[in-house]
Amino acid sequence: MDLAEIFNIPLEDFKWYGAFHNEAGHPHLHMVVYSTGSKRGFINENRIEKVKSVLANEIFRDEMYELYDSKSHARDKISDEAKKKLQEIGRSVREKDFSDSEVCSMLDELSQRLLFCKGKKTYAYLPKDEKQIVDEIFRKLAENEDIKNMYDEWCSLQQKIVGFYHDKQIEFPPLVENKEFKKIKNAIVSEAVNLGNNLFFDKEADKKTE
Repeated sequence: MDLAEIFNIPLEDFKWYGAFHNEAGHPHLHMVVYSTGSKRGFINENRIEKVKSVLANEIFRDEMYELYDSKSHARDKISDEAKKKLQEIGRSVREKDFSDSEVCSMLDELSQRLLFCKGKKTYAYLPKDEKQIVDEIFRKLAENEDIKNMYDEWCSLQQKIVGFYHDKQIEFPPLVENKEFKKIKNAIVSEAVNLGNNLFFDKEADKKTE
């Protein structure tokens, strides 16, 4: 039924034949599809990809489930590691330890800017200049060797999933531009907000003790 819909052929007129070749390293299927009762039906590259998707999801369901699960786990590992690094940087700023001076300075600047930002404190609602600081902090986090290796693992898993549909090699974007990891940007904003609030309350406490 799925294939008949993809080829735009009424189900009662839909016929198909297939020859499976179990070649080592390249198992594949030759397939002929046609309509018996009308001149309806056509194919293009987009519809071929849909056919591959239907067949892959049916034939390799268990393998793909495991890959998607592994990919989700790899994504969560990256997010958790990024949050851990952010907390370490935030702690350094609070303790006036700017040994990792560049990223510490950026997080410190962002925290102070966010004190005066109106509206929701999430990446999507930030002004352009503040978004640029978040992106730059994210780039610095992505240079961490552990996070680099984790992202390579995630890309490898995604490539295997794509491999079920076609043989194309994917050009993966840098981590900071990958939309699947946008919640790390919100984690940066959240850490900056917490840092700004803590520094603000510390200053207020210092005033009261003077």
